[in-house]
Amino acid sequence: MRYVSVFFILFSAVILSFGQNSFYQTDSVVYYGSVIIDNGLIENAIRCEIKQKTNNLIYSPDEVLGYGFSDGRVYVSKQIQIGDSIKRVFLLRLVEDKTTLYVYYGKAHKVFYIEKDSASVIELLKYNKENKEVVFREELSKITADCQSISNAIKLVTYKVKPLSKLIENYNNCSAEPFPFLKYGLILGCGVRSIEIKGNKLAEYKDFVNNRYKGSILPGFFIDCPIEMSNFSFHTEMYLSRYRYSFSSTSTSNILDLVANTSSIHLPVLLRYTLPEMTIRPFVNGGLNVVYNMQNSTVLYNTLITPDYIELKSIDRTSYISKFQFGFSVGAGIEYKLNYRQSVFIEFRCNKQLSSSNKYTFNNTQLELLTGLNI
Repeated sequence: MRYVSVFFILFSAVILSFGQNSFYQTDSVVYYGSVIIDNGLIENAIRCEIKQKTNNLIYSPDEVLGYGFSDGRVYVSKQIQIGDSIKRVFLLRLVEDKTTLYVYYGKAHKVFYIEKDSASVIELLKYNKENKEVVFREELSKITADCQSISNAIKLVTYKVKPLSKLIENYNNCSAEPFPFLKYGLILGCGVRSIEIKGNKLAEYKDFVNNRYKGSILPGFFIDCPIEMSNFSFHTEMYLSRYRYSFSSTSTSNILDLVANTSSIHLPVLLRYTLPEMTIRPFVNGGLNVVYNMQNSTVLYNTLITPDYIELKSIDRTSYISKFQFGFSVGAGIEYKLNYRQSVFIEFRCNKQLSSSNKYTFNNTQLELLTGLNI
């Protein structure tokens, strides 16, 4: 009778997930639309509390088979071992399929449980009780031995709700799709950067300064953090550049020279989407870019030419490049998988940096070719 009831509650939960109705179920009756109080992860594991006009109804895991909130969370009554005793608690169901994943939140820790083909739940401990070694990946390998497609994903999974949920979903489908994980590594690239004079203050310099590029090597590092175990990620970098500019224009009456030097720290914060291919993975990204110019010197020379002599008319040492520049970056590239963890990528990127104050007259456009290796 109890197996029939368990099947009924699981079937009911699927139906209710479409209607987003809360429910709870006893051995024989399912009650829909009740207001179930969310008491937090720890308390939800030991009781189901139903709101009433006067006194609330409180059920233990021995009295109801399970309950669910209107947001789709479902708790199922299961027997587990806690310490030296067997106790019935409410397990939060994370994945429901032929292999189901649950999590139990105790006062001191959380424990995951796996149920295959409606059999008894298997405790998935993170550490060995005796020597405190990490053992959950070894246990996962045994449980999922019939699907070798996820063997590499097991090496990357962490003992957290979303990564383990993603892994079990992949196991149920025996899918070898790339498993999202935190990446970090080194960058080495090259770039060209232009000075763009805005406004009319230095209009006589625009014709021979704007849209002319100088190059630099770009060393740095990156961090790539997946978003909700999806193919989207937050991709942040920090890299250095050093650009040296020297431009000159000669007319019949004068010579104009511009010399500028910048040493900069670049901090792009990008949203990246990577196609879920196995070996060669194209990606696109875009976002904000902050540049801190540690060195931002500019010198403008105006030399007067006459039939009889050449005279240095003026030297302007005002820095026309702001210390901080804010802008945006867009780019596209390809990531190539070396092994289950390491990969290399190459990307072409365009940056636009704007001066942070009206008193500065230089903006920048930067074109980059970047390569990276996660370690």
